[in-house]
Amino acid sequence: MKKFIERVSFYFETAGVVGIIGIFLFNFVDVVGSKVFTWPLPGAVDLIGFAHLCAIAPAISFGLIIGTHVSMDFIINKFPKRVILFSEFFVLVVSIFFLFICFWFSIEYGYSLQKSGEGGATSNIPLYPFAYYTALCFLPALLYYLLKLKDLIRGGNND
Repeated sequence: MKKFIERVSFYFETAGVVGIIGIFLFNFVDVVGSKVFTWPLPGAVDLIGFAHLCAIAPAISFGLIIGTHVSMDFIINKFPKRVILFSEFFVLVVSIFFLFICFWFSIEYGYSLQKSGEGGATSNIPLYPFAYYTALCFLPALLYYLLKLKDLIRGGNND
């Protein structure tokens, strides 16, 4: 299961890299088009915003996999073993709850955007696929924390 989560996170992070490239390209085309050809890229603000979303949303799960999220191990490790286990359990439960709420509300938000037909302010690109994409990006992180919780409860390796 851990390999599956890593693979899915990698694919999402690849989509995030495409988002970063999109940010650069949309900015470049907009600036060059408006300064050189006096024709800015139509909907550039929306496109850059969508590219930002595509770049940032996958970073949650990928950051967990490669270990770049903030951890307080240098403080927690000074406590007794039971306190460490309780704090790990508490943090995992709160993280699972938070990610599930984020996932759920992203799905609800995407559905409401889909029903309303709302689009970008200047581009009229539908917004709902981006809300669903954000919800999907929460899933690997949610699965990662569920796997860590299972390992903690079983007393196995928690890394």
